[in-house]
Amino acid sequence: MNLKIPRGSTYHKITEEIKDLYFSIFSDLNNQKIINQFEEKFANYNGSKYSVTFPFARTAFHYAIRSLNIEKNSEVIMSPITIKPILDVVILNGLKPVFVDLNKNDLSYDLVDLKKKITSNTKLILITYLFGVVPNLSKFNKDEFKIDNLKIIEDFSQCLNGKYEGKKTGNFSDISIYSCSSIKTLDTYGGGVAFTNNKDNFQLLKEFQKKLKSPKRFFLIKKILINIVRTVITNLTLFNFLTYYILRFANIFSKNTKMLGERDKRPIKNLPISWFQKYTSFQAQKGIKSLKNIEISDNIRKKFSEKYIKSLEKFFNFPLGFDKSQNIYWQFLIYVKDPKELKNKLLKKGIDTSTTSLEKLNKLSKYSFDFQLHNVDEIYNHSLFLPCFSKLKEKHIDKVIYEIRKIKEEEKK
Repeated sequence: MNLKIPRGSTYHKITEEIKDLYFSIFSDLNNQKIINQFEEKFANYNGSKYSVTFPFARTAFHYAIRSLNIEKNSEVIMSPITIKPILDVVILNGLKPVFVDLNKNDLSYDLVDLKKKITSNTKLILITYLFGVVPNLSKFNKDEFKIDNLKIIEDFSQCLNGKYEGKKTGNFSDISIYSCSSIKTLDTYGGGVAFTNNKDNFQLLKEFQKKLKSPKRFFLIKKILINIVRTVITNLTLFNFLTYYILRFANIFSKNTKMLGERDKRPIKNLPISWFQKYTSFQAQKGIKSLKNIEISDNIRKKFSEKYIKSLEKFFNFPLGFDKSQNIYWQFLIYVKDPKELKNKLLKKGIDTSTTSLEKLNKLSKYSFDFQLHNVDEIYNHSLFLPCFSKLKEKHIDKVIYEIRKIKEEEKK
């Protein structure tokens, strides 16, 4: 079983991306009719009434906060594990982030800690579906918290097509956001989408959208080039004969284990201008074409995840979500005592794994944050992602299982 297996990949074919690069140079970027078509189709696909496109999910989040009229100095309940720009949006809107510990089984808020952290000044709860796991959403019933003007926003960027009691994620809040960035299941070379079932919220979001600046073509071309590089280096043939050996060599000198490497942890003083240019009609057209393939790749990934769970449950624990939920397993996570040690052992066997590139916000020293959250530490410091993307074949999953079992048997000796 001399297969070499990458940690992840984009959801595009290299031939498609090269064509997209060529046509992005000449295509119209400002066809609002196509953008409206994508918004309508994506909303229908998600079982939502409305959707509005933005250049980033963080931009969609910014305008969601403004549309919901969250007053300054209000407290925002948020996941300690997410991208740093979400934190920057909260702070630069004059709001106070409140980090709640997570439940290891569903990667969402620990209910006991959540109730401790909610106060009369809590005006927003941000639900983040980490790694495609769907929690018990009944615990986020606003009526139970008994707080005036409490709003909920979902970030389901990692959980498109996740379901709770048959209802899709993105429909359990006032406004929800989705990121169409690289390696997401719907990747349109960047972009973010806000969803809502409230007409007033929709109209406010559309007004904000109209004020965005014209998109820069270079920005789009750069995104496509980044995708091409990622697709090429994770191509199964090239990875087997070249990329894998580069990683083995780099691993000698680098201590980094994260999916997409380290990210800038410094606070920003202002929201960047690049966050406020329009989503392009070229991206919208890509989104329309890609919608039909999402469930196909979802089903492959879920099948691989189920096989991992069945085959490895005696060795590891996994976040399995709630019995009334349908997980997407955007990334398949196992809990392990020493992720780096297992990562190195698997790399020698030809299997590239990783830890998350998301930040642990409650420990960002540059923001003067040092909040102790026990479960968050466990999740962040003791988890490893196994290869589980839809371009893999069953033989790749079989190899991962075989090598892990072999490693665990050797550890017993």
